[in-house]
Amino acid sequence: MFLFSTLILVLSVFAFLALYMKIAENNQVAEQAILDWETELDRREDIKSLERTLKSIEKEKFSFESHFADGSDIVPFLNTIEKSAGAVGADLEITSVDAPGDAEALFLEAKAKGSFESLYKLLSLLENSPYELELHYAYLNRPGTGSSSSDPLKASQWELMLKFKLLSFVK
Repeated sequence: MFLFSTLILVLSVFAFLALYMKIAENNQVAEQAILDWETELDRREDIKSLERTLKSIEKEKFSFESHFADGSDIVPFLNTIEKSAGAVGADLEITSVDAPGDAEALFLEAKAKGSFESLYKLLSLLENSPYELELHYAYLNRPGTGSSSSDPLKASQWELMLKFKLLSFVK
């Protein structure tokens, strides 16, 4: 009987230890699952926060991006320059657009006509434009000077020839 009791006690201890080790292993798996779940929850919160931040800075992002002319679509930049000229009462004609292969800049030549005041304002607008421009030359002349033009409207017309480089150009 004593031997039988001892055998049952030993088997009970082994069963207890086996179950205890299995429970400890299951606890580790459960703790890892909880950590993974919390990590995923934090990641989802970060994503939601990032989306809210992107929505809140959308206007600033558009404003920032509008300072750069995209190489695949420079038409908005050219339209902006032409609208600026129209706003001050000058007629602007883009005569040349050149984007050398390896250069990170766009070269433009333009010819503008208008009163001295409108051409001066046009130069000021170009200088203060949101795009980074580098003026290579500006040639201002008054056609008809020295001629026998008696038309005061033509006499007040000036011509401005410009060549500048758009530095904020993204290919």
